[in-house]
Amino acid sequence: MSKKGIRWTPEQYQAYLDRTGQATTAAAIAAPEPKPDGPKVRKQREMNATEKGFHQMQEARVRKGELLEVIYEPLSFAIGGGVRYKVDFMLRDHDNKLVFVEIKGRKIWTQDLVRYKIAADKWGWLGEFQLWTGIKGTYTRIR
Repeated sequence: MSKKGIRWTPEQYQAYLDRTGQATTAAAIAAPEPKPDGPKVRKQREMNATEKGFHQMQEARVRKGELLEVIYEPLSFAIGGGVRYKVDFMLRDHDNKLVFVEIKGRKIWTQDLVRYKIAADKWGWLGEFQLWTGIKGTYTRIR
């Protein structure tokens, strides 16, 4: 077989589908779905377990009145060279002071730490940047 893959006519492919009992028709496979008009809308990713625990801790502070709001992945900072850094949380207190929080688990990858530091240096005038680690439900600020 060549490196380019199998080359079948639509009839050969339909015969294969019929032979293997697959209900899909070759015509349905060959015709791609039309792309929607307008801008792409990115789905926000789900929080991982460490982020969920930290979010619950901060939501408790909102209920106590210590914070105004907690927002998950609100901003993406340009840090140079076409690279962007998306902060995990933004906390806002009653004085409208902003705190940008990066939460990590047990392992902190070098590239993540470098991106955090660059963003904090470049965009620190917007608010305070904090780096937290969460291990087995215990959250510790490390920067």
